[in-house]
Amino acid sequence: MESYAVNDISFSLKKGETLALLGESGSGKTTLLRMIAGLEKPSEGSITLQNKLVFNNTDSIFVKPEKRNVGLFFQHYALFPHLTVFENIAYGLSSKLYNKSQKKEQVSEMLALIELPNYEKRFPHELSGGQQQRIALARALAPKPELLLLDEPFSNLDEQLKGEVRQQIKAILEKTQTTTILVTHDLQDALSLADSLAVMRNGKIEQLDNPQKLYQNPNTEYVATLFGEIQEIINSDNKKTYTRPEWIEIIDIDTIENPKNQSNSDTEIIKIEKIDFYGNSYKIIGTNESNQTFRIHTNTYQEFRKGDELQIKIKKTFSLD
Repeated sequence: MESYAVNDISFSLKKGETLALLGESGSGKTTLLRMIAGLEKPSEGSITLQNKLVFNNTDSIFVKPEKRNVGLFFQHYALFPHLTVFENIAYGLSSKLYNKSQKKEQVSEMLALIELPNYEKRFPHELSGGQQQRIALARALAPKPELLLLDEPFSNLDEQLKGEVRQQIKAILEKTQTTTILVTHDLQDALSLADSLAVMRNGKIEQLDNPQKLYQNPNTEYVATLFGEIQEIINSDNKKTYTRPEWIEIIDIDTIENPKNQSNSDTEIIKIEKIDFYGNSYKIIGTNESNQTFRIHTNTYQEFRKGDELQIKIKKTFSLD
């Protein structure tokens, strides 16, 4: 049986939309990105950019990367250390399309866009990591690409800086209405930037939808667990459904005269087995009379003790294929 890095994938993007390709290493994300850019040649299929066919195996069509009008932004910013900021941004501006004054105007426009005016004469080593990130983005956007491809763009940033730069880049992409594909293995990167997510696994798209639907109604266990912990629920008819620990509500048991007579199909009485306190939240593990385990994440000022009984309500469930 033949193995493919990318196999039987199809999707389309609207103008200004950002799609995140999310998945673990080896899932085919970067290979797919490189095929769209023209850096890899698919064995079959077709790729269309702005209604222009740039690859079709049947008709032997293959448009070279430099002719696709695609902007590339990789995890290593690849700023030229010996060139100034101006020269780095202007590097991708063809002399056939931009004369000297037009290049200067376009670079100034890009520097204003990324909020780094008057940085033209600086060199990359004189910039912070976040500033280098924005200069690399400006260079990718300067030729006004029809599609921008981002490959793990935040992997070199520390966690504190990462959140700030993500929001800056999101604002820039929204302002320019640039159609974008982001490759990442980091869920927060995807959620921060993307209008839609394609979860990839073994070279295929496992599920493609907006982030809210993927979180609330995943099709598979792999997709479900990307968005956090899931809790299996066994119904009275032995049918499996799932919930998330944050979807389980604790009912104030002190207001119930006889809790065990109050339980119904969507509530349970559990005894606390384990408590983890995180300052603004608790993680609680408890079991019911049938010895089924429940994990609960809750934000509350209520105090809990091991051995306490709680009545819980499951607010939402989903099924998996």
